[in-house]
Formats: sequence, C-alpha cells, structure tokens
Amino acid sequence: ILVVDDNVDAADSLAMLLRLEGHEARAVYGAAAALAAIDAEAPEFVLLDIGMPEMDGYEVARRIRGRNAVRSMR
Repeated sequence: ILVVDDNVDAADSLAMLLRLEGHEARAVYGAAAALAAIDAEAPEFVLLDIGMPEMDGYEVARRIRGRNAVRSMR
C-alpha cells in the first residue's frame, strides 16, 4: 500500500497503522514522489490525498491511470 500525503505526520501515521495491521505500507509526501514510487514498486493500493499543493490528488490519479503497468491498482 502506498500512502500519499503532503502532511508528513498523517502519511507516516497511516502507514504505521497499516503495517501494524500486517500490510506492507510505504509513505511518500507529494505528487512527484508518488509517481516515482508507483513506477518503482507498482503497489496494489494507493491511498491518495486529494488536496496536495503542487499537483492535486485528482491529477495524480489521472496520471496513474494512464500507466499500463498499474491497470489493476486500486
């Protein structure tokens, strides 16, 4: 699970909670980092903040959907 949020504390806390529940989770802190992590890891799930400053979550989601390697991602 990839957790994407520009609020570092929120992203880290959610990723930690997911790990405590037995999931593999990683936090990144912005749109560019999210796209790079998706290219590198192709996670099964992405929890995406909608209100990020440099590129909002809607645009990140559009860019994710345009990548062939992540068609099965939720």
